[in-house]
Amino acid sequence: MARHRWSILCSGAVVDEQTNRLNLAGIIDELHVGGVDRTTVEAGVAFNANLLFVTLWWRSQREEPEDLQMRIVFVDPTGTAYGQTDGRDVDLRNYIVARTIWKLEQMVVKGYGEHTIRIESRARDSDPWSLVPQGDVVFFIGEAPPGDAPDPRANIA
Repeated sequence: MARHRWSILCSGAVVDEQTNRLNLAGIIDELHVGGVDRTTVEAGVAFNANLLFVTLWWRSQREEPEDLQMRIVFVDPTGTAYGQTDGRDVDLRNYIVARTIWKLEQMVVKGYGEHTIRIESRARDSDPWSLVPQGDVVFFIGEAPPGDAPDPRANIA
């Protein structure tokens, strides 16, 4: 099956028509949604996200065409899945590399704390969905967790 290379949550993407290169804007390594009442969040709350979830896939064998389906699943702080997208085709029959871009206009969350956007894939419609290793993107509902990462600008020379 095709290999997942990376997943990124960002605020924008532009594909260059001449080179087919993807330029990502506003890459998000953590998303903190604060100012939300804990009781309201436990029942479920929707917010306007206006984000993109972008994935990149490579053929498992360079010379062998393949395709698969993928979907994204939203997981709450207890590890329970509370929402998912429909499956989407990842077509690697004519190209060695493929990407998907999911527009997340609105997100619904349940629970206060760390949430995960998980990727699942399958070879055919009749196959069960399986977890894609190292495909998770994490976001937090509530205040930033303790031990938040230091400012990365401090290490720019």
